[in-house]
Amino acid sequence: MSMREFIFYSQRARTSGNIKNLMKAGRIDIAIHTFIHSIFISNDMRNMTLHLIFDGPPDPPKHLTFVVNEESKQQMKQFISKKDISGLIKRMLYKCKKGKIFEAFPNCFIEKKSLQQLIKNVSSKKQVYLLDKKGIPIQQAIQKIDPDKAVFLFADHEGFGRMLKTLKKQLPSISLGKVTYFASQVAVILNHWLDNL
Repeated sequence: MSMREFIFYSQRARTSGNIKNLMKAGRIDIAIHTFIHSIFISNDMRNMTLHLIFDGPPDPPKHLTFVVNEESKQQMKQFISKKDISGLIKRMLYKCKKGKIFEAFPNCFIEKKSLQQLIKNVSSKKQVYLLDKKGIPIQQAIQKIDPDKAVFLFADHEGFGRMLKTLKKQLPSISLGKVTYFASQVAVILNHWLDNL
């Protein structure tokens, strides 16, 4: 079964495990919704690598990776609720140490790595596509995409900030249309298109 790969970026998501209110912690609740809608389907989970890049205070950047495959699905199924995923993310943020990749839970990794560093690493093996309103309509782009060699990059409501111009020059862009969607909805729409390839 193919392995999909998404990158979610947040400029303000808190980079410490000391989180009491998800909405006041740089809207980590958006990352959690994106996690749920990227990975879970009815009675099952997708084979998926999901990257979360948090760039907020006090110790940016933080790169969280979740690898869901046939071997890890049973263990990952315990993180189906927002509360469970929140607890996992907090635990991962507490465990992060500079210069090390820490496996906080089977197939759940955290390290200090920036978005640009991640893109550079991933681009050596796959094509990264930027989700942008001015990109090529997904109806046209999707037929030319190999889902096993594609990585889709999108952000929360704050966007990419000053990095956007660089990203547009660096990566091919795909548009989901004129409507602005929640990040979690972007994950659902992308999965829908990929399901129908």
